[in-house]
Amino acid sequence: MAERRGWPAAVSLQGLLYVCGGRDEQREPLSSVERLNHPPSIWLPLPPLSSQRAGASAAACGGRLYVCGGAFGAQMLNSVERYDPKVGTWETLAPMLKRRAYVAAAGIAGRIHVFGGSDGGQAHGFSRNLGMEEENQICAYCSQRKIS
Repeated sequence: MAERRGWPAAVSLQGLLYVCGGRDEQREPLSSVERLNHPPSIWLPLPPLSSQRAGASAAACGGRLYVCGGAFGAQMLNSVERYDPKVGTWETLAPMLKRRAYVAAAGIAGRIHVFGGSDGGQAHGFSRNLGMEEENQICAYCSQRKIS
């Protein structure tokens, strides 16, 4: 990578590796995004996230990349951003109902699932703290385009 980072969000989308956010060597959160093009193995900078974040999670669904949650210093985030590689831009989506960092996210069957993480004081589990209302909110982001 061109930029050293800890705690980034990473995901594979259409055979390319994307690395988003994280924190730099001074422990400051990053908004930068890089993509590994292969072959040849070259890291390319992409448009940055709209907010700096470390400890977020990324998932791919419907040909788009989603970055959920994370932390900005001691503040846990509930924001969700979506990147469309065809257009090359990020879009801010409706936030998750709960703030959480160090989450896990996965795209499956045309839906994004976000679970776990911490609100800064308590660890969260999928079933207890991510109710159907929030799951449906996040999953609706890619319901227009089912994964083929």
